[in-house]
Amino acid sequence: MIIYFFYAVGIASEAQHGSIRKWITKVIQLVLIIDDVYDIYASLADVQLFTRAIEK
Repeated sequence: MIIYFFYAVGIASEAQHGSIRKWITKVIQLVLIIDDVYDIYASLADVQLFTRAIEK
């Protein structure tokens, strides 16, 4: 989790952008969780259905 915060610091390094860094960190974590779910739990049909839902 700390490494994602450092990525966010690289994107928004100014002191007044603290809330943006938190938001970016949370978005990165969410994307990685979705990626892990795709890799571990989803069948091909589930992945296709979920992808269509996200695209809409």
